[in-house]
Amino acid sequence: MRDYTGVSTARLEVLEERLKSDVVAEIDAFQGRVLLHTESAEKEVVPVWETVGANDVRSLRDVMDDVASRESGVTLRFVRIPITSESSPDVSTRTLSEY
Repeated sequence: MRDYTGVSTARLEVLEERLKSDVVAEIDAFQGRVLLHTESAEKEVVPVWETVGANDVRSLRDVMDDVASRESGVTLRFVRIPITSESSPDVSTRTLSEY
């Protein structure tokens, strides 16, 4: 597994879009299904096929942009602050524009 220590907002959004594309490709390849995994009460990993439409797969940016477009009289500004174990925000010394 890769380590994304210090990942930037732009890079994180690229990774999310790639994941979204991969999920949509899986939906197309498996007739509207995607393979997920859950855990049983006995702590066993169990594969589960879920039926989903390609239009139901969205990134956080997609969701926030949609909410912002539907709100009237309110200006919403989505600011993404990637947080890793090595890079957590110190809100007492930074402003949002610095992230």
